[in-house]
Amino acid sequence: MPEAVPDSGIWLAIHDGSAEISIDRRDARNSLDSRALVGLATALQLVEADVGVHSAVLRSGVEGVFCSGGNYADPDRPGRASVEYAPSLAACFEAWTSRSFPVIALVDGTARAFGTALALTSDLVVASPRASFGLPELSRGVVPSYAIALLRTRHSSQFVREFVLTTEAITARSGFATVSSEPEEVVRAQVARFAAIGVEAVRGAQRLLTAIDATLDLRAAQQLAADGVAEQLRRYDEGRTDQTYLGL
Repeated sequence: MPEAVPDSGIWLAIHDGSAEISIDRRDARNSLDSRALVGLATALQLVEADVGVHSAVLRSGVEGVFCSGGNYADPDRPGRASVEYAPSLAACFEAWTSRSFPVIALVDGTARAFGTALALTSDLVVASPRASFGLPELSRGVVPSYAIALLRTRHSSQFVREFVLTTEAITARSGFATVSSEPEEVVRAQVARFAAIGVEAVRGAQRLLTAIDATLDLRAAQQLAADGVAEQLRRYDEGRTDQTYLGL
């Protein structure tokens, strides 16, 4: 499985019309720094460009962790916010929200912060009983602006408010995930279903769903999110907040 971008920890494989995108950043608990966000955006763009692909599976290569969230730290200067973080996050947001193929998130562990937003805005979520989701940022004085903007493309304001304001994690449940003790088998069955339907119909349905989601005024939501993350990066650099919620 080739790496989407060198040193990003994002891996992409395409086989028989299905793509698999894997986050494998063990030392960073699968948190996404600027390089990883570019890797994820690149993987999504490569899948988008391959007209023979009907769907993708987003998963983790690290035991017990799906994704811990976005990591402000500069990959080359730990302790300082990366100047590339905001544009990398914006590129990832754009690639994620504009794709014409469905994504199945396979969650077998903890999803937190922006990782929760990615999981719960996938088109289908398949989770093991040990999966959990949460937005802990506010507990450290961080406003999760991009997570809020992304989650609001798929979920109600009340659902997102409870996630943001309580900062508490919840386990997977019906309504937003298919919970199974054999999540790999469930994902394989769904991928086979997409293959049987065919690329043209699957992508056609996805394009319509994406267009309807965009009636939220996605560009306005993204601008609010970008303004919010710029403020959080300033606070991080000034030592007024931290990202201990990433568990690093």
